[in-house]
Amino acid sequence: LPFVEDPGGAGRNGAAECEISQPCRWFPRRRANSPIIALELEAQAGPGRYDQGMIEVFASQQAAAEAAAAAIVGRLGEGLRLRGRSSFVATGGRSPGPVYDLLADSGLDWSRVVVTLSDERFAPPDDPQSNAGQLRRRLFVGGAARATFLPLWSEAPTPDAAAAAAEPAIRALAPFDMVLLGMG
Repeated sequence: LPFVEDPGGAGRNGAAECEISQPCRWFPRRRANSPIIALELEAQAGPGRYDQGMIEVFASQQAAAEAAAAAIVGRLGEGLRLRGRSSFVATGGRSPGPVYDLLADSGLDWSRVVVTLSDERFAPPDDPQSNAGQLRRRLFVGGAARATFLPLWSEAPTPDAAAAAAEPAIRALAPFDMVLLGMG
């Protein structure tokens, strides 16, 4: 399949901007210090989601975000039903932002959900590059503000010391109900 760069940049207007008459792989424009996020689109397919075995193809970034949010709510809800609590390992970057926006008011009983991160920069939560900061801005609003958050960052003197301090609480969460990983 040919590669088509998103003329709108970083995922804006993705499906509408892919104007070829054959299936294509669409890649948002590369930006300095950001992950290359690949959304596979089928230009002729129209709106909706297309299941092709283990790989799901979505007509837009919004459709992908909606599917991811639904899968996360389903798995966390299952954990709540089975054990009375759930654990969610989130990730940083730009891609999950729309997913977090949808999760924030999903109706899930967030008071029984513990959230942590799969990765973090050694930066305080108020730093714009902090993954914890992104969760505070995009997920921990609305109903999801009631979730318990276990950060990876601390005021420890080194990243290794911060990791050692966070590890016991994170280890106690296992097995995790849902892990959202990024590529960057």
